[in-house]
Amino acid sequence: MRRKAVTWHDREVFLDVAANPASAGEASGTISVVRRCHQSERGTERERDRVSAATMTRTQAAPKAQGQGQLSLAQSWDRVKPFDINSNEAKRIHYAIGWMLVKDMEPFQIVEKEGFVDLMNTVEKRYTVPSRKYFAEHIIPEMHTQMEESLTKVLDVEVAGNVSCTCDTWTTENTTQSFFGITAHWIAADFSRKSYVLRCMPLDDRHTAEHLATHFLVALDTWHIDKARCHHVVRDNAANIAKCFRDLEISSSGCFAHSLHCSLLLMMAS
Repeated sequence: MRRKAVTWHDREVFLDVAANPASAGEASGTISVVRRCHQSERGTERERDRVSAATMTRTQAAPKAQGQGQLSLAQSWDRVKPFDINSNEAKRIHYAIGWMLVKDMEPFQIVEKEGFVDLMNTVEKRYTVPSRKYFAEHIIPEMHTQMEESLTKVLDVEVAGNVSCTCDTWTTENTTQSFFGITAHWIAADFSRKSYVLRCMPLDDRHTAEHLATHFLVALDTWHIDKARCHHVVRDNAANIAKCFRDLEISSSGCFAHSLHCSLLLMMAS
């Protein structure tokens, strides 16, 4: 046996090599494997160093390329100063909260609850949540005006054409307050179905056919819908609402689901 020196990770390693030719060949193969592994690892280290250097170069060059350096005092203050309540940034969040109140039918009081205020402070520290009075008197009325203008354009005769309506009257379970709801439906030019709520109004007078007809015509007039454009109305089966549309000379029919519900109630009662 004899010893042969091999460089491994910058160190000299001694391998025992047999004296006979066969064993020597095996030892030579072992040395070749060691050398290949060493070259492969050295190549990996060089590639890792190259990538690291390139990343560092890009990181250092980025502020210069983007014209960014150390922020001035004014720029630093702009990043932390509270939004003005009428600024574009604040209004964008006002309307987002207003949409949440409308979409989820949340009470105005939620904007003053501690958990909601903490949430908004986490999302945007520069934003101060206004009072519920501000949302009730400013944000929601503004959103209503914008929606009204948008829906008026959608309901234009050139866009919607003829429409069909549904309507219903009901009384809330907790109070004696009654409401009258009206919706409009039509098929657009691209054959997509359109549905919009035209009105949901409190009924403080008697639910006579005459009063219901007046409220219905006011709703059509509000959205610039001529009575002739009202193709058909689906209603409940109460005598007063049926007479309402007979007097208006507007085609109407009772709701099938409501008719089925009434039939089942009568059957179970008997």
